[in-house]
Amino acid sequence: MALADGGSGYTAPATIRQMRDELHWLPLWWAKDDDLVWNGEDRITLSEGDEIRPWGWSAALVHQLKQAGVDEKFLPSPDQLDSLRRLSHRQTAVKALAQKELSNKRLYVVDGYCGANKDTRMAIRFIVEVAWQA
Repeated sequence: MALADGGSGYTAPATIRQMRDELHWLPLWWAKDDDLVWNGEDRITLSEGDEIRPWGWSAALVHQLKQAGVDEKFLPSPDQLDSLRRLSHRQTAVKALAQKELSNKRLYVVDGYCGANKDTRMAIRFIVEVAWQA
């Protein structure tokens, strides 16, 4: 939701904040001994070679990390965040899934209409894999 919002001042709904507070310890299960799991409050000191691997980037997270003392060299740029927003958008996922599912298949296309009145009817298109469905 923070990525979709795109703003650095995003505040999650109360139920999401509660879930975050109750489940903040989950990353400790798979963290390595030398990993830092940030609690969202403490200051962070990073060294050359360190990297940040959040579950997902957003302008709000970048803002929070800057507030915690993280140098910009460890953070994505605004252009990179915009690219992530585009790639994470629902429309991109639908296109990618459709390409994967429909590539290298013989498809049948039927164009039709819903409604009898020419002034108010809607055009529809069916794309099917089996000819008898068309």
